[in-house]
Amino acid sequence: MTRSLQAVAYTRPSVLESAPGGRRLGLETSRGTTPAGMRDHPRFFAGFLTSPQVAAAGLLAIADVAAARHYQRQLRASLDPSARALVAAGAVVLDGAFGTVTAEDGHIHRVRDDAGTLSCSRRCWAKYRGGRGPCKHALAVRMVRREAPAEPTAVTAVTDLTELTRPGTARKDGGVR
Repeated sequence: MTRSLQAVAYTRPSVLESAPGGRRLGLETSRGTTPAGMRDHPRFFAGFLTSPQVAAAGLLAIADVAAARHYQRQLRASLDPSARALVAAGAVVLDGAFGTVTAEDGHIHRVRDDAGTLSCSRRCWAKYRGGRGPCKHALAVRMVRREAPAEPTAVTAVTDLTELTRPGTARKDGGVR
């Protein structure tokens, strides 16, 4: 079977089931392509394998299905060199809660750092909402933000007590908001 011939739809996630004689993995498919054509609830394997060619074909079929359903997330550690290269190239400019990153290809990405939660203007980020981890642009902004000196804050003494009663002016402990 080749990738172009397979058509598999899952009715529910595959589970490890108890069965007489041991446990088995239930591949919960509703339709699939077999050598005889499309079948409802196909059974690809039964009994013992007697031929290495059948085993190889089965493994390739499973690999095709797995490749179509699984995304190998690139680990953050492997993105660090790319993010560090952006930082070293001076491609990151901070502007308040935002960072602007000019990528190697000239595209400009806006990264927002909202109380430690990152978001990026990349299409991939919009689709997955960071579910695949931070991109190199977001990591670069985080690195620059951590390395940047703290911005000086001007705190003025409050001499008039009416200043403390206006909402949004001062906290109860006297700190400026």
